[in-house]
Amino acid sequence: MEQSIFNTELTTNSNNIIHSMARWSRFLGIVFIIVAALILIGGLGAFFYAGISQSEMLDALGSVPQYAWLANVPSYAIAIIIVITSILTGFVGYLYYALGKNGITYFNTQEEVAFEKTFQNAKQIFLLTSIVSSIGILITIMSMIAFL
Repeated sequence: MEQSIFNTELTTNSNNIIHSMARWSRFLGIVFIIVAALILIGGLGAFFYAGISQSEMLDALGSVPQYAWLANVPSYAIAIIIVITSILTGFVGYLYYALGKNGITYFNTQEEVAFEKTFQNAKQIFLLTSIVSSIGILITIMSMIAFL
């Protein structure tokens, strides 16, 4: 039977670092999922049960020159943005939780599959957060240029 390179290359210190990272990732996953639920419940609750109607709010923002384009935005678009934000936050929470679960499994069993899944989840987290951050930076730059 062939011996895995991971059994010979990772030191006890490396395994302990992976275990520590996995515990924190699992904690962050739980926090992200709770925040996603709060965004969904709080955001939609405030949106639908606010004292001011959505059309009044958009009209008020539309009277400000910088936000005049908001007068043409349908009111349900804000609810869709809240739901999308909640879904993305919950998905990142799930990825963090899965990363932590696989890291702890690797620490306990030293299985190569769990090691690979741990870093596949980390790759997905980095990729997703990089894309979302890039979109946010692009929107910020475009807004800054538009307001000049």
